[in-house]
Amino acid sequence: TPALPENLERAKARQKEVLDLMVKHGYVTREEADAAFAEELTYKSNVYPIKAPHFVSSYVPDVVRKMCEKGMFDPPGDVSCEKVVFQGGLRIYTSIDMGLQRIGEEIVEDVISSKEKTFGGHNGALVAIRTGTGEILTYVGSRDFFREDIDGQVDIITSLRSHGSSMKPFTYLTAFEQGWVPSTIVRDAPLKLDVGSYQKAINNWNFSHLGNITIRKALSESVNVPAVNTVMEVGIGEFQKTVHRMGITDITRNDCGPTITLGSCEVKMIDQAYAYSVFANNGKMYGIPSVQDLPDGFRELDPVAVLKIQDSEGKVLYEFKEPDERQVVKPEHAYMITDILSKQAIQWSRLTFGWPATSKTGTSEDFRDNVVMGFTPGPDGIVVDAWMGNADNTAMANGAFSSAGAGPMWHENGSIAFGGT
Repeated sequence: TPALPENLERAKARQKEVLDLMVKHGYVTREEADAAFAEELTYKSNVYPIKAPHFVSSYVPDVVRKMCEKGMFDPPGDVSCEKVVFQGGLRIYTSIDMGLQRIGEEIVEDVISSKEKTFGGHNGALVAIRTGTGEILTYVGSRDFFREDIDGQVDIITSLRSHGSSMKPFTYLTAFEQGWVPSTIVRDAPLKLDVGSYQKAINNWNFSHLGNITIRKALSESVNVPAVNTVMEVGIGEFQKTVHRMGITDITRNDCGPTITLGSCEVKMIDQAYAYSVFANNGKMYGIPSVQDLPDGFRELDPVAVLKIQDSEGKVLYEFKEPDERQVVKPEHAYMITDILSKQAIQWSRLTFGWPATSKTGTSEDFRDNVVMGFTPGPDGIVVDAWMGNADNTAMANGAFSSAGAGPMWHENGSIAFGGT
């Protein structure tokens, strides 16, 4: 299209053509046309009405194409799977709940606009999944899809971002599967790790130590050192097997080190939310057969984005009726994590809601990512992953935090005080 700043020459040529036609047909004089042509062209942003833009323009098309390639529906006519979304004349019904979507968009905008001057975070994202079906209900990929100044078209939900201390539950889950329990004693004392030619100190958010404490206390108060000690004892490789079985499709590198439990390797928001739904479901995962080509040992299901697909004549090509399920974690092990997060952890973080719920916050090193995970337990619940930061990875409130895994305390009134989990 000519109506873009980078197409200035084409735009001016088209402008001259139109003005000449207007002179020819007597709408303006030659002098008026020349004066108009001499003026500098200005451009308005290319904003068009679209609901859940990241979900609709990127996530769903990718899922539908892969569903087609996996044989979950036959493309109409001679259209290939690669072109079926945009050339197949399909009518696609998605899982998005537009009421929750609007609420999510409003929350992201309200919170970021009120906090960005204080914390230097100008973007936000939020994804919500129904625990008992795996349906994606809310998908806010950025604060504003159309804002270029915050890289609004970058979909944070499918981008790799550190999730800080919200990785710790996977560490303790791995330990529970090896026979540990919430009352198992772990050590919180000064710790240094060899990193190449130097040693890196592992700090807690308040730079103090608690000595011998239970896993329940270590997880609920998000103490860094015991989590690092634990992942080294249970095995980083075993931790990776756990997160892959739970739904994380990344963390395949072998260079994350023990701070993997503090978020040193990035994950996708959509995957993290899906993995937390397993906790909410007492170890069960719900969804559709995975359309991704994942290695053995990774999740076998995906979240649900599409409920029905029809061709141009209304024929139903695909319909989601009920989710597949997999028991990927023993109920007792998932329950122990949920019990800690829904009792001591949520009280300590002050993210209480007046009904049973869990919370786990996390902040990346240098405060580039701030996340809060939450879910209401049971098949009728919702799991939410909310993120604040900058799409270009610029740090927020530089220097206000100690180390990977340290983060903010989220108070009941929605404000943030530095120095939490």
